[in-house]
Amino acid sequence: MLCVSQPWVERLADEFGIEAGLVRNGVDPRRYRPPAERARNERFTVLTVGGIEPRKGSLTLLAGFAALRDLVPERDPLLLIAGGMTLFDYRHERERFDALAGELGVAPHVRVLGPLPSGEMERQYRSADAFAFPSVKEGFGLAALEALAAELPVVASDLDVFKDFLIDEVSALLTPVGDGAALGRALARLALDPELAGRLRAGGRDIVPRFTWDAAAEAHERVYEVVQVG
Repeated sequence: MLCVSQPWVERLADEFGIEAGLVRNGVDPRRYRPPAERARNERFTVLTVGGIEPRKGSLTLLAGFAALRDLVPERDPLLLIAGGMTLFDYRHERERFDALAGELGVAPHVRVLGPLPSGEMERQYRSADAFAFPSVKEGFGLAALEALAAELPVVASDLDVFKDFLIDEVSALLTPVGDGAALGRALARLALDPELAGRLRAGGRDIVPRFTWDAAAEAHERVYEVVQVG
């Protein structure tokens, strides 16, 4: 058995007595490359990837976005939600999401893009100002890694799987799970502090070379060699 993050290796061992190997996910830096120059959008644009579902912290995202709009009204923040193809039926979560967006008064400033062709998804990473990822549960968090490869500053939950490759205040801003106010404050910091955004981009730039698909393939090969010998 293989896991894509060390916290899940440890959880399987601690809770189920199962020994698992580790092969982390990767990203293609040639695909999710940064723009030649990241332009400052007229509106502070926040991107998230994964659609609307409970484990993505979608309601926390809305609360954080509402807080962001209150904190930096001069930047007129915009929220883009991409992706979301799943086998599960999350219509009730979408209903809750739409109702909360109305209650918070942010519905006109939220764009639910749905699944996008790969080229358009890459363009979204390169054109946004910040990436929000307030997940409640993840196996790894591949979308955050893609954002790092595009040199898009990341604000994410302080999940163990994220802390396995992200460092708070160095390569991302990490906020408590379910804390929309903290998420909004972190995003506002990025909107107001270009130097902070630049520092996080540099921190992400140092991480990406360690998490490529070539590295993942080599790790798989090492596992296969052990299995064959066994």
